[in-house]
Amino acid sequence: MANEEEDTLAKYGLPSGGTTSELFRPAVEEEELMQIDQHLSWMDPFVLYLSTGNLHQSVRDKKRFRLKAAYYYLVSGILYRKTFLSTMARCVSKSEIPTILQEVHSGECGSHSGARTLERRILRQGYFWPMLKKDSEAYARKCVQCQKFAPL
Repeated sequence: MANEEEDTLAKYGLPSGGTTSELFRPAVEEEELMQIDQHLSWMDPFVLYLSTGNLHQSVRDKKRFRLKAAYYYLVSGILYRKTFLSTMARCVSKSEIPTILQEVHSGECGSHSGARTLERRILRQGYFWPMLKKDSEAYARKCVQCQKFAPL
């Protein structure tokens, strides 16, 4: 019952015509703000091409890019790639890759499988990025438990 007074006050709203207090100093100092550099993601040229039909200025070989773009789809602003199983895999950004590798390799249902199995499982889970094979090999190579039983 120590908080009875606070509980009662919490039930009442601000009366109409009541005043609100202003902060004398900002809640966030300007020096604390961080500028985020936005680099071109591997997905950006595909998203631009599929949404507008225009090629990004970074694309050099236009014919080759258009052939690659035939495997990609844009659904509600999210980029997907058609896989060899004719399913759609969501294209992921660089920041999501470590989490996906860790979860599939040694997460809840992970079995510390090798690089090829890891790559296939990630595709079956519905994720894709261009360096998937290379990243899977590098991740399996770094895993100490995998090296004990099946060195690469």
